[in-house]
Amino acid sequence: MSINSYRHLYKHLYTRLYRDLSANGHPHRRSRVCDPSGKQRQSGVVLLAVLVLMIIVTMLVSTASQLLNRNIELAQRAKISLEDAAAVRAMAAKLSYILAVQRLTNAGISAGTNIQAYETDEDGFFVLETTGDEIRIDGFWYFDQQTNVEYKIQSNSGLIGINSRDQIWIRKWLETTDLSMLAVNQLLDSLADYADENDDLRAAGAERDQDYPPLNYLLQRCEQLYSVKHWGLFLAKHPAFLADCSTRRTASLNVNTMPVALWNRLMPTSVDKLNEQRNAGVWFARSQDAVFVEPSLQNISDEYFAVKGEEGYRITVRRNNTVVTHSLEIGTGGGQPVIEL
Repeated sequence: MSINSYRHLYKHLYTRLYRDLSANGHPHRRSRVCDPSGKQRQSGVVLLAVLVLMIIVTMLVSTASQLLNRNIELAQRAKISLEDAAAVRAMAAKLSYILAVQRLTNAGISAGTNIQAYETDEDGFFVLETTGDEIRIDGFWYFDQQTNVEYKIQSNSGLIGINSRDQIWIRKWLETTDLSMLAVNQLLDSLADYADENDDLRAAGAERDQDYPPLNYLLQRCEQLYSVKHWGLFLAKHPAFLADCSTRRTASLNVNTMPVALWNRLMPTSVDKLNEQRNAGVWFARSQDAVFVEPSLQNISDEYFAVKGEEGYRITVRRNNTVVTHSLEIGTGGGQPVIEL
C-alpha cells in the first residue's frame, strides 16, 4: 500500500474511534441500566482501534523510512556517477594534452617525465631514440591507482584502413575467417565500389545495386560498412572487424602500434614473441626487426608495413560503468578539436 492509502485508512479509523468515544461519553446515550458486559465490549472496541492505529502508524513510519533510504541510495549513486564522469573526462583531457605536446617515439607517446630524453645534438636530432617514459599507443590498458581509472590509447596507424585503394590487409583479415574466395572478393569489390568516386562496376562489386546505392565517397566511420552490400551480414558474424578498422586512406600498417589482438589474427604464430618484446619495452626500430619476429613479413612490400606513423588516435577511458571514447587528430599549425564518438 502507498502512504496515501495508509493516511486514508488512518483518518477513517481515527474518525470512527472519535465518534465511538463521543457516543460512549454522551449523557443522552448512556444506558440507565448498568451493563458491565456492554462496557467491556466498548473497552474492547477502543483497545482494538488503538492497536490498529498503532499498526498503521508503524507502517507509515516504515514506508517513509524505506522511501528515505531509497532516495539516499539514489543520491549516493548519482554522486558516484558524477565522480566517475569527472575522473574519466579529466583523464581523457590529460591524455589528449599529452598526445598534442609530447614527443612521439616508436615505443609510444612520452609522458613528459624524463627531461633528459628531450636533449638534441648539434643537428637538432634527439640523442635518445626513446624517452623511457612512453605510454603505449597500441591499445594496451593502463590502470591509474590514484583515480581508479583505466585508459588506453590506440594509434590509427596500427589499424586497417578501409579507405585504402590497396586492400591487402583487409583481404588478409577476411581470409582468416571461413569465407570462400568468392565471398571475400564480393566484400572487397562492394566496398571499393561504395567508396570510390566513379560508377565503374567491379567484377564482384555492387556499383549499380539499388538496394545498396554507393556513396561514391570515402567512409567517415567504420559503422558505415553496414550500408555496404554483403558487409552487414559479415559484421553480424564477425563484429571484431570494427575494432580493427579505421578510416585511413593508406594501406600501410604500423607494426609498433598494431593491437596485439589484430597481430594475433593476422600472424598468430609470432604473437607470443611480440608480447614478450613489448612487455620488455623492446620495440621495432627498423622494418627488418619486425621481419625477425614475423618472417612472413619479408614476403610483403615495405610500403605495406612500417615502424612509424601518426594518423590520429583513439582514447578510451573508463571507471566503473562510465566509459568515454575520443578521437583525436593532431593537426599542423594547431590541433583539431577532440571529437567524442
